[in-house]
Amino acid sequence: MQNNQENPVPGTGEGKRGPNGYAGYLLRQAAQAHRSYIENSLAPLGLTLPQFSVLTMLQAYPGCSNADLSRLSLLTPQTVSLIVSNLQKAGTIQREKHATHGRIQQIVLTEHGKTLLHQARIQVMQAEHEIMSGYSEDEQQTIRRWLSDLAVRLSVQANAENPSLPAQSERKDMQFAERLATLPAIDHLRGLRLKDGDQVIAEILNQPGSAGSVRVYHALFQQFGSISKEAAETGINWYAEHTADAHQHPGKHPNIDRLIAISAGQLPVLQVELIPA
Repeated sequence: MQNNQENPVPGTGEGKRGPNGYAGYLLRQAAQAHRSYIENSLAPLGLTLPQFSVLTMLQAYPGCSNADLSRLSLLTPQTVSLIVSNLQKAGTIQREKHATHGRIQQIVLTEHGKTLLHQARIQVMQAEHEIMSGYSEDEQQTIRRWLSDLAVRLSVQANAENPSLPAQSERKDMQFAERLATLPAIDHLRGLRLKDGDQVIAEILNQPGSAGSVRVYHALFQQFGSISKEAAETGINWYAEHTADAHQHPGKHPNIDRLIAISAGQLPVLQVELIPA
């Protein structure tokens, strides 16, 4: 048996996780690091990265539809619909009549939303500066051009070769371990709290035995903005084979039981409070 001390797992930027690694893996590693960085920056403002994306696109493209927001924000239509609903409840956005087409309602940022987005952009631009620090203007332009061209080329190729093939993360038949591998990393979290108003309903810690649930709830929070009925139904699917066991043995899997109860309308929508590591 090989000793881990003799063959240590490389750290970020080392070995195959460094310049000698595969480009696809390095892209994913960088994307996860970037997402964690941005999430930590936005957390004090009470915003998630998907919510920031939607607010940004609403301000950049006034009057765009939910379908437009979905494409621009790289989110599913269902996710955008829920994010818009939650942002509207928070007073960050509102619907108002179109200036010339009175029957058409468009989504706009409220003054509170504009202020919040301005504060969030300050944090995100600091991250943007950090990403490009150490590179010349020409090198930065080369990086941006490569990333843009890569996205266009691979998207066109994927759609041409498999027009009806679902994305890996959208498969319904994945086992729990497979699903976890597709969810955002939680190395930056000590855990999270589930809240109904000011009342803490549960606290899930990033530790053996519950780290998987932290990853599930964190991903649901990032995608839906809260643990709503739709989020709960998604989470129930993500738990895969453990969901069947939870149905057969109530109380054995409290984090799944909670999603089942929310899905059935037996518990209210829960808010998520992230606990930084």
